[in-house]
Amino acid sequence: MSGVGFYRPDQAAPLQQGDLVLAPLGRLAAPDAPTPSRWQGLDQDRHRFPFASEPELGAVDSLAGYAPAIVVTHDCHLDKDFLERYRELRKTGMRKADAVAVAEADPDLDRFVTVAPLVPQTAVRATSEAISEQQVIGLFGVPALTAANLPASAADLTFRATIDRHSIVTRLAVLTEESRTALRYALARADALRTPAIGFELENAVGKRIREVRTVSDNPLLVELELSDGSAIRLVHQPTPVDQEGPGRTAAPP
Repeated sequence: MSGVGFYRPDQAAPLQQGDLVLAPLGRLAAPDAPTPSRWQGLDQDRHRFPFASEPELGAVDSLAGYAPAIVVTHDCHLDKDFLERYRELRKTGMRKADAVAVAEADPDLDRFVTVAPLVPQTAVRATSEAISEQQVIGLFGVPALTAANLPASAADLTFRATIDRHSIVTRLAVLTEESRTALRYALARADALRTPAIGFELENAVGKRIREVRTVSDNPLLVELELSDGSAIRLVHQPTPVDQEGPGRTAAPP
């Protein structure tokens, strides 16, 4: 897997799902709990919270560090507060350009996003071929990016952190729409579609046997099931597009 067709040169675009960023990440762990090897480079600082006032709760360690990461929050949520504020201002009679400017100037709108860290493919037990071909549940393969000094990596979708978008240091890369679709599929598969038992549950639900499972066109999010009576149903539909009735943010991420 190479960066050709995976990245696009669009640094002026607003922050969106699939962007690669340099940002802080954090997680909580039991005191002195061992760190998985693939996360060791992420844990640059460790702090213990003893909760002395409530000792029955036990202490907890906070681990944090800066690392390349991928934005996993959907575009609709990245601009949700902004669009709501924009519509409120428009209802007061404010001109579109002024409403956009006022909403964009509010630093508290849409502050929090979810990201997953990028770890080197060599730090994961799966083969680089399986990672690059998006065959490993819980991982999203990311090709090397020479301009950002980023080796062939994998977004670890089992580690997600909610961060303040103002804490993002820089954006490293923007993904093509095809790559963003593949990311959405990886997220859906990791969170909701990983069990093969769902096939038997569907057969029970529709009362027919499933004869064949096939993708529709080149979009991995569209999966069609052919049933024993010749009919077909689609399991997963294409994600709802971003609302185009209101403006998207024009400001680039910090």
